[in-house]
Amino acid sequence: VLALVAVGVFAAGPAQYRRRAVTAVIVGAVALHFATPLGVPKPDIDVWRWTQACIRALLQWVHPYTVQAADVVEGTAQLQATATVYPYMPLTLLAFAPGLLLFGDYRVVSALSVAVTVALNRLIGARLGLDRRFADAVTLAFLLHPRGVFITSNGWSEALLVPVASGFVYLAVR
Repeated sequence: VLALVAVGVFAAGPAQYRRRAVTAVIVGAVALHFATPLGVPKPDIDVWRWTQACIRALLQWVHPYTVQAADVVEGTAQLQATATVYPYMPLTLLAFAPGLLLFGDYRVVSALSVAVTVALNRLIGARLGLDRRFADAVTLAFLLHPRGVFITSNGWSEALLVPVASGFVYLAVR
C-alpha cells in the first residue's frame, strides 16, 4: 500500500511530496530488507544452508569446499542432483562472512547491498546531472521490484552483483 501511494504521489504530487514519498520508500524498503532475516530465519532452500555452512567453516579455518550442507532438495521433485560442494565462487563467502560473524546471518550483507546500491545510483544521477525525477523513478523501480525481498530472503548471491555494478559505474562517471 505504501508503494502504491508513493508511486501515485510521485506521479502526480507536488515536488516536496514527491521527495518525501521517495524517501519513505527508500527507508521502508531498506528496513524491510534488513528485517527479512528476522522474518524468515531459516529459509528452506539449499543456497542458504550451503552458504551458512561454508562461511561457518571458513571462520573456523576449515576449507569451505570440503564441508557438506544438509540436503533440503532430496525427496522433492527435482530435475537434477544437488551440488556436492559449495556451488559458488569463493569471493561470495568472503563478502558474506562479516554478516554471519557480526549478526549470525549472512543475508544482512544482501540487505546492506540494497542500501549501498540506492546510494550509489543516486550519486551517479547527481554526478551526471540527471533530472532528479528520473533518479527518483529509477530508485523506485529498483526498490519496488516484486522479487527484490525474495532475493534477500533466500540468500541468493546475486545480491552482491548489483552494488558492484553500481560501484563500477560510479567510478567510471567520477
